Order: sequence, then structure tokens, then C-alpha cells
Amino acid sequence: MTSLAAGINSCAVKTHYAFHAALNFYKQAARLGAIEAFLPLGQIYYRSDDSFRDPKQALEWFKEGAGRGDASCYAEMARFYEEREHWDNCMKCWDQFFAVAPANRLEARERFTGDEIVRLHPELSYHADGSANSRSRFDQ
Repeated sequence: MTSLAAGINSCAVKTHYAFHAALNFYKQAARLGAIEAFLPLGQIYYRSDDSFRDPKQALEWFKEGAGRGDASCYAEMARFYEEREHWDNCMKCWDQFFAVAPANRLEARERFTGDEIVRLHPELSYHADGSANSRSRFDQ
């Protein structure tokens, strides 16, 4: 499943058939309980061309994935809310992302610890091992 997601996302396949096939594949995987299916489903609805673009549906898939423990879904929801300038929801999602993303699994954090995190979450600083050292945003 991961290689199909990478192929669809990284190659930016734009055909209606490919998106339809991917949606069917990931929906079936989600019905079978695959946590990894929710992020790509949300991304297809959120980042695709007009025929599949449905931000409301994307947010529902991200919420479902986040509720099942996929930290990356929290990061996607944070971006969703940032684009709409819903700052409180954006910050709540980043807080949940850092609470859920395991400190010992750097690949989950590496993807989202760039400038956007520093800009949105300035109270966090990072050690070389990827662990966060935080102080309250009210202490600033």
C-alpha cells in the first residue's frame, strides 16, 4: 500500500482513472482497518484536481485517521486550518501531532519539523536526537 501511495503522490498522476482506482483502493483498506489509508484518502480529496477536490471530505478522512492514531493526519489538519487562518484549531492539531508522534520514531517528526513548525510553534526547540524541549507558550 505504501508504494502505491508514494507512486500516486510523488508522480502526481492526474488521470481520472488513477484517482478513482486510488480512492477505491484506499477506501477498501480503510474499511479493513488499515490506519495508513486515511492520510492518502484525505490527500487525494484535498490536493487533487477539481473533479475529486473536496476539502470537507478530506478533513473528515484526516480526522478519522488522527482519531485512530496517525500523527501525520494531525499535521495535515494543521495545514488545512492554517490555510483558512483558523489559528486555534491549527495549534491544537500541532499540539496533538507532537503528543501522538512517537519521540523514538524520527521519520514521523522529520517530515513536519521544518520552518512551518518553528513559525507556528515557536515555544518548541529540538535536540539533535529529535526530542522536543518545550516551554509553555505563556512563559514567553
